[in-house]
Amino acid sequence: MSDDKGWMAKAVALGEGARGCSAPNPNVGCIIVSTSGRVIGRGATAAGGRPHGEAVALTGAGKQA
Repeated sequence: MSDDKGWMAKAVALGEGARGCSAPNPNVGCIIVSTSGRVIGRGATAAGGRPHGEAVALTGAGKQA
């Protein structure tokens, strides 16, 4: 499995944790990985659909993003 497919699988699994809670938005998981392969941010869509998983991950990554 390529690194991209592996990271995507992890993001999908993270999003699955929001299943049934993120309506009216989809359950989304996001993992931000540095060029060196280190996870610098991760998140899933919050209950009620806001914030989205991407925003949560970007906030977690901070200036590293």
